[in-house]
Amino acid sequence: TSHSSLTGTYFDISPSRNYNLITVEKLESTVLPGNSGAFTDVKFGFGSRLATNNYQTKVGTDFTNFYYFDNKNVVNAEGAYFKIVTDPLQGIKKINYVI
Repeated sequence: TSHSSLTGTYFDISPSRNYNLITVEKLESTVLPGNSGAFTDVKFGFGSRLATNNYQTKVGTDFTNFYYFDNKNVVNAEGAYFKIVTDPLQGIKKINYVI
């Protein structure tokens, strides 16, 4: 979200279709949104982005869909969202090798 084409916009993410819930997994830059160098960073699966979080313990999210939008309404995302899915290949797996 730090690309120059987003200058003048305010990229945000919400688990609510109405954009009225705050995503606790989000971290924003100290540069104000819409300015060069601003960014939004999201890390799912480890809980809230608190300074005390060491990201060693996996924590699920209560939401599946996360809507992204421009809080300044410069760009219309038209209700776009991404979906959190469980990766069946994640973790330690046992492999059986047969000749």
